[in-house]
Amino acid sequence: MFLVEIRIPDKDVVPEHITTMRLWLDHHRLEPDTFRCKKVGVGTMCRVEFKVEAEADAFAQAFDGRVERLDVVL
Repeated sequence: MFLVEIRIPDKDVVPEHITTMRLWLDHHRLEPDTFRCKKVGVGTMCRVEFKVEAEADAFAQAFDGRVERLDVVL
């Protein structure tokens, strides 16, 4: 799994950013495993998980995020 973290500063309009991210995912026909956002400090952190590294990389690049590989233990 690949986690993309995107921080949205408080000065920005969070719902508009989330809508833009959802539209981008739809346009690229990508379906992340999870899409969560929560208030952290002076902003909002969106955490989006993908199974495919290339999808995570593309999403992170589009929204100035960072990718972290998650080791899944079975």
